[in-house]
Amino acid sequence: MAAGTNLPPLPDDCRKNEPHAGIRVGDELRSVLVKERGALDRANARNGRCADFYDDTRSSFGSQPK
Repeated sequence: MAAGTNLPPLPDDCRKNEPHAGIRVGDELRSVLVKERGALDRANARNGRCADFYDDTRSSFGSQPK
């Protein structure tokens, strides 16, 4: 069954998983936390970009985002 609407492709960035920060035995706890925080910040920023893409796509088809 065809939907009748051609949606734009989802950006590749939206399918990317952010890996945990690489750590080695002997790394200081603070440096590990800083690396993990950076990974979380990147993942959250990606989530925001993908949500914006989805909201923009929905609005172009007349649907209002939540």
